[in-house]
Amino acid sequence: MSLKIKLALLATVLFISACGDKKEDSSVSPVAVRTTPVIVAAQPLLALSGIVRSEIETPIAFQISGRIAQRLVKAGETVKKGQTLFELDQRDLNQILQATEAEVAAARSALLTAQTDTRRNRQLLNEKYISQQGFDRALLQEKEAQTRLDAANSRQQQARNATEYANLTAPDDGIVTETTGELGQVVIAGQSIGTLAHAGPLEVEVFLPEGFMAPTQGQAQFGNQKAQVMLKEVAGSADPVSRTVRARYQLIDLPQPWPLGSVAKVNLIASPVASAIPAAPATKTTTQKTLMTVPIAALDERGQGPQVWIITDGTAQPVAVKLVSLTAETAVIESDIATGTKVIALGTHLLKPGMAVREIAP
Repeated sequence: MSLKIKLALLATVLFISACGDKKEDSSVSPVAVRTTPVIVAAQPLLALSGIVRSEIETPIAFQISGRIAQRLVKAGETVKKGQTLFELDQRDLNQILQATEAEVAAARSALLTAQTDTRRNRQLLNEKYISQQGFDRALLQEKEAQTRLDAANSRQQQARNATEYANLTAPDDGIVTETTGELGQVVIAGQSIGTLAHAGPLEVEVFLPEGFMAPTQGQAQFGNQKAQVMLKEVAGSADPVSRTVRARYQLIDLPQPWPLGSVAKVNLIASPVASAIPAAPATKTTTQKTLMTVPIAALDERGQGPQVWIITDGTAQPVAVKLVSLTAETAVIESDIATGTKVIALGTHLLKPGMAVREIAP
């Protein structure tokens, strides 16, 4: 073989080898990507209308049944502890009290007679004129008379209590927010005929959307006055009709008392969502998920749900997130990604799990 042919073959081999190396290098070269750190999103406000209420509200009701003879209070009126609000017709109650007084007098007379018989029979027993059995019978009659007197006294005390219960008084200082009892109305024991809002701390009652975690704090506004609110209690289940959940917030540092029943504007700060995830077959841990803001181009949705991409050991890895809201330039997501973690901001639709990437400065 001539020298020219050998040189030509060698050049061809070197060219092919160089092309192969160049192709191999290009296949493993990391893709340059631009990243941006995630930041905690400004916590959104939930704007609601709430009703100003007293911390303690109790229904007004008689402890006995009867006919209302007097109504001494109106809705919206301020009352003092012990003030009479309603009165029942006491004619029947007075007759019952008189009957029990007569019953007590009769029982007391019967007891005195029995005690006299017991003393006489004790003397006769000592002088052997009667047997022990006869004396025991007299003693038993005295005990029965004493029992009847005790029962009569108890019925008399009940009759006295009933006459006192005929006057319905305010259990505490406050405002009568509602009255339903009317003059001449017959009511039964325990039937509500009004509502008393006790004097003291005020609260605002709101109704949250079903499935929404009750925020712990916020701000309420009535007219030009503002006050901070703190969550006090929340209903354990949604209302079956409105599908809303009742929550009550305590009003803090009010400049002056707000009118009961007035409507206040309430802005609540949404709380981070905590979700339980299984860590082991027998235990559970709680992972705190936070609302974060990322560029809208960092959000990747390719039929697998919303996700973002982070760089782990020089490779792109997807992280599933929950989309909360969108704007023209940013997206608010819910995720357990640590604040400040960098996510790939451009070209996420071209990435694959495990693809080698190289971060470049923005």
